[in-house]
Amino acid sequence: MKVNDIVNDDYTFNWELLEKIPEFNALKECKQSEKWHPEGDAYEHTKLVCEAFTRNAPYRQILENLKIIGAACVFHDIGKPLCTEFKKDDWHSYGHEIYGEKIVRDLFYDEDFNVRE
Repeated sequence: MKVNDIVNDDYTFNWELLEKIPEFNALKECKQSEKWHPEGDAYEHTKLVCEAFTRNAPYRQILENLKIIGAACVFHDIGKPLCTEFKKDDWHSYGHEIYGEKIVRDLFYDEDFNVRE
């Protein structure tokens, strides 16, 4: 998979392809703390982050590799389903960034090293 497969030239996202990724679909069932994420599950949170990116990306043309930032938006919580648990009266996802890093490295295995890293 490549970043250009995920982030379109108009900075929208290829949701059809994303929906085929099991780890991404697992976000739909991943609960989050209402204190920090009143929008609900990690999937809805990710969609909101991506919508904000799409709205603002055209104004950020001076940034290099803007599509890589878009990919970071779409995958920033992909590790949450692997570690989310209800503790101390709330939902927590301690270590989700570590799980997410492994998932994203595997997904972008075919991508250029500098982009993947």
